[in-house]
Amino acid sequence: MDDVTDTMRPRYSVSTTRENGAFQLWLPPELWELILDHLWDDASSLRECSLTCRAWLPTARCHLFYHVEFKTQGDCLRFLDTLDSSYGAQTDIARFVQSVAIIGLPLCRLGDEYDNKNGLVLHDVLGRLPNVTTLTLESVDIDVHLPLDYAASCIQLRPFSHLFPLPGVRTLNMSLVMFHSIHDVSRLITAFPQLRTLAVSRALWWQDTDAPLLVEERAQVERTLRGLTHLRLFSVPSPVDLLRRIQRFPALQATRQFGWTTYVADERRLLLGILRASAANVQVLDIITRYGSNGEPLPSFPSIHPP
Repeated sequence: MDDVTDTMRPRYSVSTTRENGAFQLWLPPELWELILDHLWDDASSLRECSLTCRAWLPTARCHLFYHVEFKTQGDCLRFLDTLDSSYGAQTDIARFVQSVAIIGLPLCRLGDEYDNKNGLVLHDVLGRLPNVTTLTLESVDIDVHLPLDYAASCIQLRPFSHLFPLPGVRTLNMSLVMFHSIHDVSRLITAFPQLRTLAVSRALWWQDTDAPLLVEERAQVERTLRGLTHLRLFSVPSPVDLLRRIQRFPALQATRQFGWTTYVADERRLLLGILRASAANVQVLDIITRYGSNGEPLPSFPSIHPP
């Protein structure tokens, strides 16, 4: 009977106090946290909750700063100010940030003068966020404005791990990201050794043969891809979309070569390379493409089991 009685007892206890002749009801912190968790995507309500009760502030702050977006350099500078204020107040909001999205921000690894110091400011912000596990890049141009003679100048590009100092990233989402070289797609992937989920939708690049992968870099790419458990690829090539994106850079069109046939062949080869290298451990595969195998054997995925 005692066992039955124990199971019927309430999980949480409610206490009351009497102050100035009036009763006050006190709920346990676990209940408040459950209620606030339902507001995880309602920033306005979370801000009001954080100002209403001091006990609600930690949970509200956790949801408010879980995901941050940077669309301009001004966004980065404002968040740097927020981090500085938090450090002074000893609230340490940086530890709450687990997801970062960079949208439409041009970046360059060669020098600050090529991206108006966007890369420098972004590096400072990301370097202060120790718990980021998800990085999303959307409509971002990386190294698009490199001068034609940069390779002959022997100036080394900074590694992607410097531009994105986020070693704990386990999920990388790329959508309409434009690179200087097709090889930079692979180099970006290797910047995140703990990567487990990769989503690529319409990666773009200028047609060039500069800086092919070295033997050591290829080995790093394969190691990183072998660690993937979730892979999402969307590749439905559209010349209209690509040309529209390229037309954003009229100053570069006269000095860069772009061939649709070559691009399609390179993208197909890139996708097949990702599939082959990641096949051993991928458990969830979502791929949409118009490319065929052209008679080449496709890899098998032993870790994927049909429902």
